[in-house]
Amino acid sequence: MQRLTLDELLLVTDTPINQFKALRIRKQLALAFGRSDAYASLAYVELDGVALMLADALAESHGRQFAARVVRVYWDVWGAVVARAEADASQAAKFCVVDFTTADGKSAHLVCGAGGVISDEEIAAKTAATPQAAGAEAKRIVCVNLTRLIRFMRENGARHGINLIDSPFLPAAPDDQRTIDLLTPWAEARARAIEMVGAMKVKDEKAAARAGLLARAALEAYMPKPEGVPLQ
Repeated sequence: MQRLTLDELLLVTDTPINQFKALRIRKQLALAFGRSDAYASLAYVELDGVALMLADALAESHGRQFAARVVRVYWDVWGAVVARAEADASQAAKFCVVDFTTADGKSAHLVCGAGGVISDEEIAAKTAATPQAAGAEAKRIVCVNLTRLIRFMRENGARHGINLIDSPFLPAAPDDQRTIDLLTPWAEARARAIEMVGAMKVKDEKAAARAGLLARAALEAYMPKPEGVPLQ
């Protein structure tokens, strides 16, 4: 992984500056590590570029607001897909959003990674078998091949004199402990946040507060101080 400036990030992802500014104003930016802000004084990594392009791709089917939220909230899931893509660039490594309707008629979604050649029917079957879906029928499946996004970034970077070919987007393979240690805290924090929301709905203030503290602790255990931002 290497540090990129904001200008370099926009170049390798082919993101027009006016589009970037509009997304920032509308609070529709999505970066890695759940970040939603981007300024020239901050530093970036290749994963931020994947986030920008993934949000663009998902916006075509789900709208910009939803796409940005999915990319921010589930960055550990698509981060694991990036690790898989880096481990074998000859195979497709997809991040998928599965929209379905629950038994009581509510709309919901699941996200997952899918590698190699796998059909929508196979993804739907695997999704229906998960406890979250509880046998619900998938209504729409949208997958984005992150292998292609990574290849685009590297080729586009080379055209602008930015060498991403020799720089891994993640420190190691998906089953390597270094990658696991990077992604796990975010998954834990998201689970705690879900617990917190559930506790708030049933007005269990103590449980909500406890979940919130645990979520924050999980994130602060590994989140680096943003470059260029003074500590308050």
